[in-house]
Amino acid sequence: MTENQEAEERYLADDEVAALWRMHAHRIRGWLISKQIPADLAAGMTNDAFMAVRKRWNRLRDEAPVAYAYKVTERLALRYWDSLSKDRSLQQKLLLQRPPEYVDAYAAYRNAVVLHAALSQLAPRQKEAVVLRYLKELTVEESAAQMNVATGTVKTNTRDGLRALRALLEKTDTEGRKE
Repeated sequence: MTENQEAEERYLADDEVAALWRMHAHRIRGWLISKQIPADLAAGMTNDAFMAVRKRWNRLRDEAPVAYAYKVTERLALRYWDSLSKDRSLQQKLLLQRPPEYVDAYAAYRNAVVLHAALSQLAPRQKEAVVLRYLKELTVEESAAQMNVATGTVKTNTRDGLRALRALLEKTDTEGRKE
């Protein structure tokens, strides 16, 4: 293949990916925004996903390039939420180190009541895994030892418990009442 043919193929691939981007980027961006990703980050993640599609275009052209773009954006969104949760846990630890006058006691009590009510609705193993991992701050291995199960079981119960807890808490407004 000559240099001109290679360049022409690259331009053709660029045009095909650009057309795909024009057709699907707004849907992917909207999907990310529906997952509570800020709009500016959603736009960047969408662009990054299509850059990844372009890098693998020769393999993806005849398969499922849009599905791959969704997969890449899903991974980017998960990374975003992981980093955000680490930031939040640091913020919570810093909040606990502040003098008591900075802590809104009523808000803390209200949040504890709502959390306790939501935890009581989880399956027993899920509740135990979430409490050990996030309230008692045990590692997966320590939680597995305490629960007398394998580490994979702890991870599964924690994941399922957090999903259920998140769904329950989304149904509850900030004052602890059902919507």
